[in-house]
Amino acid sequence: MNFRQIECFLIAAKCLNFSEASEKLFISQPTFSRTMSAIEAELGMTLLNRGYKSTRLTPGGAVLYEGLTQLMCDYEKILSEAQNAARGYSGVLSIGLLDGQIIHDSLLKILHFLNAEYPHVKVKLVRYSLYELLEYLSEGTIDVAITLSLDVVGINHLNFEILYSLPNCLVVSKDHNLANRTDVNLIDFKDDTFISLSDKESTAFHQMLLNSCKAAGFEPHLLIAADVKDQSLLLEAGYGVAIFAKNSIACYNPTLKAMFLPELHETASVVAWQQDNQNPIVDLFIKLMKNHQSYSASR
Repeated sequence: MNFRQIECFLIAAKCLNFSEASEKLFISQPTFSRTMSAIEAELGMTLLNRGYKSTRLTPGGAVLYEGLTQLMCDYEKILSEAQNAARGYSGVLSIGLLDGQIIHDSLLKILHFLNAEYPHVKVKLVRYSLYELLEYLSEGTIDVAITLSLDVVGINHLNFEILYSLPNCLVVSKDHNLANRTDVNLIDFKDDTFISLSDKESTAFHQMLLNSCKAAGFEPHLLIAADVKDQSLLLEAGYGVAIFAKNSIACYNPTLKAMFLPELHETASVVAWQQDNQNPIVDLFIKLMKNHQSYSASR
């Protein structure tokens, strides 16, 4: 049996009426009847008993109908999987996330949609420092990085799209003498030690801190942390204050207090990827991200 013959038999078995079945296939009833006769001759058995008032499947026809129905379902599934693979909709997508940050709702929705609609795409999530994110992205260890825009702007071999923007806040010990004040400015913390990131970890973040303090009218006392984990640890231990984005875990630490100051502006988080990345799932991920942003903006 060829594909057309299987289709004819399945429709005949479903309709149990040759006239109706031929109409569904847009062929004449005589042509349909000849096709069914050819199938039965090829298989050497009667598939349908056609009576004066009704048509019914023979026992052999019933078994064939059940088996071929399952076969066609399997065929459609295999075809869909093959097409998805050809389009890059199967495989592995490695995503690097920034240490110490809670996964934002925007990213969660994309990941959940990807998991539901493209079950053959495996997403691998790994957390790294700012420096490691750029290093592993350049090496091809990860396909995309969710990182800070100020760290990727100007890097020629990277493409990026803004995923979301969040306000920055100054995080202090809950016992800080200004922790419960609502009318404070950045300059009120001029005597505090600011825990910054090293130049190796993020020159841009370090410069942002210096510029913010300079604009507020003072030069900060600095304690340099090796990376975001080290910065959080020093902050929790009470060695100073630090600037974090709103979705940083430090902002929700019960021993700390996040303070939103007028001088601290928003920081954009971006999806960054290598221009020459050959993983087709990256294009799918970026497309889903843009579609999600368009949908969110329209609501």
